[in-house]
Amino acid sequence: MKFYLTLFLPLAFLTACASTGTVSNVIIPKESITSQAPALAQDILSNISLYVKQKYKCEKWHIVNIKHISADDQTTFTKEGQIYAGKIAETWNIKQCGSDLQLGLLMTPDGNKGSYIGITSLK
Repeated sequence: MKFYLTLFLPLAFLTACASTGTVSNVIIPKESITSQAPALAQDILSNISLYVKQKYKCEKWHIVNIKHISADDQTTFTKEGQIYAGKIAETWNIKQCGSDLQLGLLMTPDGNKGSYIGITSLK
């Protein structure tokens, strides 16, 4: 697997940018661990929207499926729905502007009641 770009952004910054991109009609499937953490889920959608917009100049995308889901045994969430401890890794297959894209996501706590989300293009 070749990694082209990794983008780490603190969620505190992304929350301010949540209106950027098209995320209101994207629904995270229940297979995703993050579907149980609403604040984190919204931040992931905002992150992906920014990533797709900046890297591919595309504003519309949707989830095809989520695979290769893993989490540390000690992964816990805050009451706000951010990661408190541990890490989560997921592979998201999305379709953006007519093209398939596979993204590797790595979510970890940021130490300030938020989460970091790393996004890597896998192919």
